Amino acid sequence: MNTVLAVLTLGIYSFWGRTEIRKRLWSSVRLYDEPLAYHGTPRELMRGFFAVLLAVLLPLFLAGIFVSAYFGQATAGAYQLGLIGVLYPILTAIAFYRGRRYRLSRTSWRGIRASLTGSAGGYAAFSWLTMCAIPLTLFWIMPYRAVELQRAIVSDTTLGNARLRFEGTSAPVYKRYALLWFGTLLLVFGTLVGVAWLLGGRAQPSNPFWWASIRARDIASIIALCIGAVVLWSLTSSFYYARLYNYLAHATVITPDRPGVEPARFALDVTGKRIIWLFVTNMLITYLSLYVLKPVAMARAMKYYADNLAIVGPFDPASIGQNTSLFDPAGEGLAGFRPRCVLTRPPRMAMRCRATGGRAATATAAVPRAAALQSCSIPTASPSETTPVSSWCGPMQGSAVQRPSGRMPATSFCLRMPRLPRRCSSPIRHSQKR
Repeated sequence: MNTVLAVLTLGIYSFWGRTEIRKRLWSSVRLYDEPLAYHGTPRELMRGFFAVLLAVLLPLFLAGIFVSAYFGQATAGAYQLGLIGVLYPILTAIAFYRGRRYRLSRTSWRGIRASLTGSAGGYAAFSWLTMCAIPLTLFWIMPYRAVELQRAIVSDTTLGNARLRFEGTSAPVYKRYALLWFGTLLLVFGTLVGVAWLLGGRAQPSNPFWWASIRARDIASIIALCIGAVVLWSLTSSFYYARLYNYLAHATVITPDRPGVEPARFALDVTGKRIIWLFVTNMLITYLSLYVLKPVAMARAMKYYADNLAIVGPFDPASIGQNTSLFDPAGEGLAGFRPRCVLTRPPRMAMRCRATGGRAATATAAVPRAAALQSCSIPTASPSETTPVSSWCGPMQGSAVQRPSGRMPATSFCLRMPRLPRRCSSPIRHSQKR
């Protein structure tokens, strides 16, 4: 339905469809029997899209036309080469970083917001420099680049007042990558041998027009061989990426902002075979349905990774408090810059107070903004308010019992799980100063 409405509205409805999909997927992921919540709006996505279109893409397009018209084709070629080799990779890295910042700032768990601090420019500069080093190192820099980019993202991520920390190096990943690198070398050599065999005796040095004897069937066979080689490489690389994802999760540590609380780390257990099966089936679902069932493929991927994610070590959700830093009110991607946020009126906040006898009383008071954000949280639902967990929830089975240590199946996926009701809300409004 989202695809049909997006086509009928010339893509305008896609922002509403994307927001609805994210809300459903976010609310389906449960961390310690508490669902995530997505607070983004379609107007933010639409505003961000048109901001990037008018402020970035359109000027680059008009500049290309101007350079081609007044400076000739040679200068226009250099301009296009600069865009492809320098500007586009940097803008892509900035869009990725700020898109992650936007989604984290619109994500909450138990009323606690996530955030991403740091410099998108520094992330983009490191991404571009290491990208330039890829051909110079014959692709051997790829594991180091992946680990260091993940370090930059994780080190700048917070959940409330708890900060994530990345403790790892790229050395443990290189063993699996070496197998992939030599396997890729053999695959390229085999593909070249296959192309030479298909051409047969047509490529003769004595005949300068030997290429004219190539038939359409030969071209189709060469294209099929190259596509098969790419698909085979994608499948075999899943074993390397399984090792990489597991290691990146293991190197991520949660450090609560409270003295005496020990840090805990994530643990991911995915396999190359399961990633191959997930990749193939999701591609078939997406392409055979003409992208109509793409949200189903996204839900299947999120379910697999959420069901295989755990927390090792002691973890107390009560040790995580709200972060008083403001989130980005702009759009996603390149539009996710940091405008200044102000209060439009003195904040008044409805606070949920627990009374004796298990009942709740509501008290309304005018409080400072930092105190209002600090006190706004969603407490754990009482047993009478707990919604039954469906069979999709995997390891949770409706239980949120805390254990002091050990490997804990912290997350689960439950697509049909209704959202828990909000317990408190903040009337603090964010406006943008131009």
